[in-house]
Amino acid sequence: TAPADLPGYDLKPDPLTARTFEELEERLREYWRWVDRPSTRAVAAASGNAFSHATVAKLLRDSRDKPPLRLKYVQGLIRGCGGDEEEQQRWVTAWRIVDRGGRGHLRVLSDPDPEAPSDVYKRQHASRLAFRRPRGGRRGSARPRSGSRR
Repeated sequence: TAPADLPGYDLKPDPLTARTFEELEERLREYWRWVDRPSTRAVAAASGNAFSHATVAKLLRDSRDKPPLRLKYVQGLIRGCGGDEEEQQRWVTAWRIVDRGGRGHLRVLSDPDPEAPSDVYKRQHASRLAFRRPRGGRRGSARPRSGSRR
């Protein structure tokens, strides 16, 4: 893992800001640069056999024939770049949010550290994190249905 940035400078890419797979791929490349660009062979070797060094190169170089960004690739890249379990969990969560298209409920099970970077982001961008109501109706809507008049 790379040394931390100076206090007041948090330059480590935040995967939770990604809203598309393209943005998440870019954050992965930023993370790889942030940890000082380990070789593709080193990343593949430390990934837990998530992929070959050729696949790492395709993902990091944004190659035309790169494979779709699968969950195991995200986790393997972060692990291969020295990310710990907590870091891997952040990236896996970001992948799952993007994979769901940002739909569904955002459940926060606990709030152990109100100043954790992801919690600060949630507070600052609450309107962007307000996900759509699940399908199945307009319960609680005060608006009349289209075509009816009151």
